[in-house]
Amino acid sequence: MVSNLRRLAFAAVIGSMSAVSLSAQSVDEVLAMHYEAIGGAEAWTNLRTMKAAGTLNVMGGMMEGPFTIVQERPDKARIEMTIQGMQIVQAYDGQTAWQIMPMMGVTTPQVADAATAQQIIEQADLDGPLIGWREAGHLVELAGTETIDGAAATKLKVTFKTGEVTYYYLDADYLPIRMVAVRDIQGAQTELTTVLDDYRAVGGLMFPYSIQIDTPVGQQALYFKTIEVNVDVDETVFSMPGR
Repeated sequence: MVSNLRRLAFAAVIGSMSAVSLSAQSVDEVLAMHYEAIGGAEAWTNLRTMKAAGTLNVMGGMMEGPFTIVQERPDKARIEMTIQGMQIVQAYDGQTAWQIMPMMGVTTPQVADAATAQQIIEQADLDGPLIGWREAGHLVELAGTETIDGAAATKLKVTFKTGEVTYYYLDADYLPIRMVAVRDIQGAQTELTTVLDDYRAVGGLMFPYSIQIDTPVGQQALYFKTIEVNVDVDETVFSMPGR
């Protein structure tokens, strides 16, 4: 009995020490280690373009097809994918977010609705919200730790200037391994969980080569084959045809 109490007391002390260690860290200290882990904040802000290609897996593997992503600073992006012979496009040229969604009966370029436009614009941010968050008008807060896949992860709460919230989970190396976005979808607060894995260095920067996203319509997964940085891109791909 005494031995058990000693073990419990020891565990409580260790737990409290871990909690103190976390609370002693500031947001800036955690983010400094995160920036170092991903290749450095300055290196990311010097990134001009990114091009990637791979395979998209939807509905738990029932359908798949190729995808390409092109991004250019400061805020241009285009993602294109082909599923069952249908070409899907979402893009943002810095002013207009637009899409082609044949699976929804939209076979010509159309301006995206407000909710979809916001998602496309978020995807157009090369750095992500954790770099330059103060300048962008976002708020980043420490939100404790949680166990992810059996290991402790540092949890950050990011409140965008729009009021939307996304939680970031950093592993022991301060790489993002999970994001949980809370978004209003058709009038209901919905959590969209993204799992990041298989990090590799490209041009000195760390990129996840596996991204799995749980959505209300099923799981989607992006498996990257190639990622290129600071390469020339054709800017016309971002513009909505006919505008």
